[in-house]
Amino acid sequence: MAEQAPAIQSKRLLVVAVILAAVVVVIYNVHVSAVRTAGRGKMIDLLQFSRDMDPDETVTKKDVHVVPVDKLHYGALGNVVTRKDFDLVVGSVLNQAGKKNEFVKYGHVTAEQGSGASGRLEKGMVAVPIELDPRNALGDILQIHDRVNILAILSPDKRKLKTYRVIEGVRIIAVGGRGQAGRTTARGKVASSRVPRTYRSVTVQVPKGISLGLQNVLSHRAGSTTLELCSSSLVVNDETLKINKDLAELAETASVHVEGPR
Repeated sequence: MAEQAPAIQSKRLLVVAVILAAVVVVIYNVHVSAVRTAGRGKMIDLLQFSRDMDPDETVTKKDVHVVPVDKLHYGALGNVVTRKDFDLVVGSVLNQAGKKNEFVKYGHVTAEQGSGASGRLEKGMVAVPIELDPRNALGDILQIHDRVNILAILSPDKRKLKTYRVIEGVRIIAVGGRGQAGRTTARGKVASSRVPRTYRSVTVQVPKGISLGLQNVLSHRAGSTTLELCSSSLVVNDETLKINKDLAELAETASVHVEGPR
């Protein structure tokens, strides 16, 4: 009998463990059922698109409608717009496409983190504006994402003026203040951003480490900055995107006497 005692005790412990496990499962199911019961029947009004809409379209009252949704599913839908913000949506300009019966999200009408131009900058890059004389600009052949060389008339030795390629192969991200969001329409096409024929500035993407040096160099220029359009076959790397070594001294300090574009 003494030899059987441990075996009997083990069986009793096993039975107790099984009973406790069953109790835990029952309690869990009761809790889940209570939560579902509490949430069932509580609805929240959300907004849906009434038609396919493209970026840059203005939303009217006819373009959206209210749809009641069970609050149990509300959290899984993302950052969707509720009825209380109906007036926020109506009259807003879409910054991304919306499809018919798709829930309207705040990102459709407001700038979500990373959805703007900053979210499209490559890692380690910053956006820098470059002033131009519109009479010497490239016109509408220049497009967003093209690469250009930045030219300026400079005198590093303080004696003779000469035209230098200050930096080569930088990418254009805006022309005349207009950028391209890279957005797609409701039909899957890229939304175009027309480049103006005349403009007084472009915005380029440059490595953060040379941004200040570039500004310093251009502050010494005589006259306006000009651009050269690069071939699409140009290969650019970290070694390419550097300020002309002949202008290293000018990159160290800025000049307060700058002749800007006319």
